[in-house]
Amino acid sequence: MELNVSSEEIFNTSDETIYLSDPRRPTLAYPISLGYLFIFLTLLTGVIVRAIMLRIGMCIPYRVVMFSLGGLAGYCANRYPSVKPIVQICFMDVNILLIGFLPVMIFRTSYSVDAHSFVKSIPQILLVGVPGALLTALMVAFMAFYLIESSWDFATAFLFGITCSPIYPLEVVKQLKTMSKGKYIGVLLLGEGLLGDVTVMIEFTAVFGYISYAMTEASQITIFLIRYAGGGILLGIVLGKITDTLLSITYNDLLCAVTVTVAGSYLTFYIGEKFLYVSGLLATVITGVLVSNKKSTIAGDVEQVLSTFWSILAHAANTLVFTIVGVVIFERVSDVLSVRQMALIFVTYTTVYCSR
Repeated sequence: MELNVSSEEIFNTSDETIYLSDPRRPTLAYPISLGYLFIFLTLLTGVIVRAIMLRIGMCIPYRVVMFSLGGLAGYCANRYPSVKPIVQICFMDVNILLIGFLPVMIFRTSYSVDAHSFVKSIPQILLVGVPGALLTALMVAFMAFYLIESSWDFATAFLFGITCSPIYPLEVVKQLKTMSKGKYIGVLLLGEGLLGDVTVMIEFTAVFGYISYAMTEASQITIFLIRYAGGGILLGIVLGKITDTLLSITYNDLLCAVTVTVAGSYLTFYIGEKFLYVSGLLATVITGVLVSNKKSTIAGDVEQVLSTFWSILAHAANTLVFTIVGVVIFERVSDVLSVRQMALIFVTYTTVYCSR
């Protein structure tokens, strides 16, 4: 049986007209199937990379390696059109990327923090995390304003500095766990990373609103910051209490415990960002810490499996996110990347590193 479909053949349906421009792709599910292929190939590649790194004791962070592999895939997609459909799923809407992956990464980190030590260290964490993220963004902004792009105003340069200022201290925390006082320092670093990320998101939203003329006066920005941050705190406390109460009810039911934590993290982030327009990121952090404080209310074997589940989920999210980012960046900049831009990237990285 032959499928005779010309490159211009048209199929009319009750809803729309479908053009099959390529006779080698007779099904509309083909691009979607390639998206699934990319996702699971990326996860398997991550397994191979991690196994090799553990075998040879590579000191390069896992996320950097996956970002580099994603960059290689993006470069190939730019040079060879046949590769582009495989990585097409990477060019998704940024809201899908944030809603799909950010709650997992943030909740897992906040859930793994020792809640008692975190609350006790809040003053030190706030002292370093919030001003630290702000000062880092300002230093990068001054560098960008005077060196990178002369056509930028300072608000645009500050927005660039904000996007460059987050840190991700998990690798350092893993090493500190082997030290005698590593637990306390690890809590400080994780707390700084969490609240630093929250601060960056709040700064980004405020500055972007100013650039887009949505908020042009100081009073508007102040009210926004109070509502956005304060609302996130209240939402995190409310949904965190609901989540940890439901978790304590499950006790030794592993399936319910996993379902409660997954639903709680995603609902907290989504309700905050899309319904109440408050900081869903801050709310998710607070929810994770409150749930972490209730670990003792569930069976020990259930809690151990629950922690392992979130570690696996966060590992998969990190693998996909860093690979996707590498694909998107290198696919877009491969044609325009110059020696000067490479030098500016190095200068930007050095500025962020020194400011931290």
